[in-house]
Amino acid sequence: MKRSYLLAAFVSFVALVLAIGVQAGSEPRVLTVPAGETVEGNFYGAGDSVQVNGTVASDVIVAGGNVTVTGDVGGDVLVAGGDVRITGTVGGSIRVVGGTVLIDGAVGRNVTVAAGKLTFGPASTVGGHVTVAAGEFDLAGGIDGSLTAAAGKVTLSGEVQGPIRLWLDRAGSLSILGTAVTGSTFSYVGSGTASVASGAKLSQAPVRSSYPVRSERHRFGWMWFLASLFGSLVTVMVLAVLLPKSLTAVADEALARPLVNLGWGGVWGIVAPVAMVALSIVIIGLPVAFLLGLMYVAGFLLAPAFVGAAVGRFTQVRLGEAARSYPLLAVVIFGTLLFRLAAALPLIGWLVSLLGTLLVWGAVLVVLRRSFTPSR
Repeated sequence: MKRSYLLAAFVSFVALVLAIGVQAGSEPRVLTVPAGETVEGNFYGAGDSVQVNGTVASDVIVAGGNVTVTGDVGGDVLVAGGDVRITGTVGGSIRVVGGTVLIDGAVGRNVTVAAGKLTFGPASTVGGHVTVAAGEFDLAGGIDGSLTAAAGKVTLSGEVQGPIRLWLDRAGSLSILGTAVTGSTFSYVGSGTASVASGAKLSQAPVRSSYPVRSERHRFGWMWFLASLFGSLVTVMVLAVLLPKSLTAVADEALARPLVNLGWGGVWGIVAPVAMVALSIVIIGLPVAFLLGLMYVAGFLLAPAFVGAAVGRFTQVRLGEAARSYPLLAVVIFGTLLFRLAAALPLIGWLVSLLGTLLVWGAVLVVLRRSFTPSR
């Protein structure tokens, strides 16, 4: 299976998981900013359907199965959803993770989208830069800045004033229609020649480059990231359904005393391996060493889910009263996505992952100690 279609399938899965998480444990929830109504400040929401038809003075941060923004937004729009349609005016930037995404309005700054299918309609205008990762990408609008995209199928019929840099799937295609206009350099990586219709006004003919030779580590690194993220999402979903109280207890303990729990987690991280080695020296200690080893491995495997739960709970508290009614499944899924993305950042990602793991290890130890300590 080719990379872009794996990406499209994975993004669609994430959007579906978010939609399911939002709905789980509650009646279908529809959030609306009616036409003619103005929200002074930010608008937060999660539901089966989210509709912003009115005006929001600042940012819109929402998640849902279906998300529609037809009104005016003064700040940024951050969306995670299955079907996302943004046709209103956005003064700031747009950042979307979705299955099917349509943008057909004016955007003041930048646009960043990961989607199965992304369409910029003919009425869309972007004042800044556009960054895209999608299975299918169709641009019929205008971009003042640069365009950077990785996709399987790309169709350009609009206008791009800045540099264009595309990375196509090996079986992908690039079609430039007769209405297309470019104002700067145009380069792409792909196996086939771009199809350029007569009438297209290009400042530079598209320059094709072959795929760079990558090491096995780089070649499969992205697959490992998607697989591990998938595993974390499934794990946290199972824990939220089967052990909601335990998951919440560990997350809340991690947030309540972070420094103390970091210390306990560090102690466990050092003492457990030393104890395993010492116990394995003698035959009678082998079963205990084996049990400690299983616990240690389980700690690594479950840590991202517990950290994600803590991040989700922290975000829920920061959002205030409006977020208290959100189902636990939606909260922990959102938190897990944030943590795994932060852990994937270059240079600091390893530190985020290490601190998060030690934090929840310590929290688990504290919660277990409380559960086995007789109440007085």
